[in-house]
Amino acid sequence: MRKRMLIVDDEPTLRWALSRYFTLQGYDVVSAENLREALEAVAAVPVQVVLTDLLFGRGQREDGLELVARLRDLMPHARFILLTGYSNAQTRQRAHDARVDLFLVKPQPLTALARYIDAFATRARPEPT
Repeated sequence: MRKRMLIVDDEPTLRWALSRYFTLQGYDVVSAENLREALEAVAAVPVQVVLTDLLFGRGQREDGLELVARLRDLMPHARFILLTGYSNAQTRQRAHDARVDLFLVKPQPLTALARYIDAFATRARPEPT
């Protein structure tokens, strides 16, 4: 059975690179630019892992946390990774409150990101390094 993941980021180049990399790693990858697209994508195809940015679009709202909160109810067994360039104590606390499984700061080496995602896709909980 192939592992499925959702990548949500408003930056097209990053979304493309991550999608390509994880497709080559054997994942079925669905990607979305924003909250609306992400909700539509998982309505059709449930995923095991969601990798999302924190801030989407020109308004730079914390839609990544809203996405996690909304998808938690739809996919209670999915794992959620928040990958953001905006890290501070308040953001980390809000991510924790939203039940994000792993909070990572950009940039992350693809190999490290793959290790976390592989572990989540098989239901293990890796420890951040």
